[in-house]
Amino acid sequence: MMNGMKNAPDAFERALRESLDSYEVPYNSADWSQMERELDKLSGVKRGTSAAMLALLISGGIALATTAYLMAVKPDGSGDAGTALVANHNELLFADVDHIEAPLRTEAAQPQAPVAVEVLNPEPSLSESKRETAARKEAVPIVARAENSASVIITTPANAPASAEVGILPSVTETCPGGSIVFTVENAPVANEVKGLLWNFGDGSFSVERTPTHVFTKPGRYVVTLSYSTNTGSLIQKPISEPIIIHEVPKASFVNLAMGGAPEKVPYMHFEPKSPGAVAYLWDFGDGHTSKDRVATHVYKKKGTYPVTLHVENAIGCSDRTERTVKIDDDYNLLAPTAFSPNGDGVDDSFMPDALTMLNLRFHMRIHDPENGHLLFETNDPKRSWNGRVLGRGDACPVGNYLWVVEMKDGEKVGGTYNGTVNLVR
Repeated sequence: MMNGMKNAPDAFERALRESLDSYEVPYNSADWSQMERELDKLSGVKRGTSAAMLALLISGGIALATTAYLMAVKPDGSGDAGTALVANHNELLFADVDHIEAPLRTEAAQPQAPVAVEVLNPEPSLSESKRETAARKEAVPIVARAENSASVIITTPANAPASAEVGILPSVTETCPGGSIVFTVENAPVANEVKGLLWNFGDGSFSVERTPTHVFTKPGRYVVTLSYSTNTGSLIQKPISEPIIIHEVPKASFVNLAMGGAPEKVPYMHFEPKSPGAVAYLWDFGDGHTSKDRVATHVYKKKGTYPVTLHVENAIGCSDRTERTVKIDDDYNLLAPTAFSPNGDGVDDSFMPDALTMLNLRFHMRIHDPENGHLLFETNDPKRSWNGRVLGRGDACPVGNYLWVVEMKDGEKVGGTYNGTVNLVR
């Protein structure tokens, strides 16, 4: 009976066996019996010494099991990727590698305790937050080593923020031929990480500048591409997200006709553009007068040759200009007579430019002595012409040439200042 009691494992031995069973250290009954017999032979050694020996054997078994687990993890991060192996009996805690700020170390408080990794601010375990741990995905493993223990596997999450994508930023996406465009790189790679850089503007032109300026000379749609090679030997080609659009330029052209007719008998030039696509116009008639009308008319007061310029623009701002000359053969003097004879015969007894009686426009006419500039007559009534007397009612003026000046503020065609001479005869 005593032998049976002696051969039966006591509470301490059962605890050891259960400890080994929990870590699945390989053993069989024959080996266990052999170990018991060896313990019985150590009759001269205290029970405490035997327990220490057994604890050392158990720690070795645990270390062997831990090493076997680590060797089972594949180099590509499969297996228990995305976690940090924290030996707290059989419980695995999830730890983000970004939160590991202190060197890894083992806890030595209990001889039989497994390797432990100190993790600062660890992420919640599966029992704490299933939603957060379910969001973890495959990651690239990083191997870290504890201070007095075997290596442990720590991984970074695959969904960690990636570097921003490289993009091309043009100063404008639509312009006209001859317009400058500056190209910059958004999220540009670091200079020392790039071996070569090449811009292809799609029009047969290239640049190796980091921030180039390019001028497209012809209308069209151009896909700009940035190519560069990295220090790792990779060739990256990045096309622009939207093509560059170079618009057509409206061609400036016009025709002009000499016009004039009854009843005004005002000779004027008629200008009409021939510029498809144009939406804005600017005429320069060469005599100091301009117009923004699409179809313009103009009266040249003096004979001569004048350069007429037409400047046109389309909706995007593309512009063109052209110039041609017009010849004016005669002065325009409001159809004023060159002479009059205030002798009471009913023929040309007074002076008034004919245009002032037909245009129905406001005016102010003055008559001056050409020798001293004295004012002899003035009127703003087309029915009150000059009768050859001072102020129209005084002494009769002697025969000779007199200076007349007309100022007109109304009328786009004939507005302005006119002057000439009239011969007074009797």
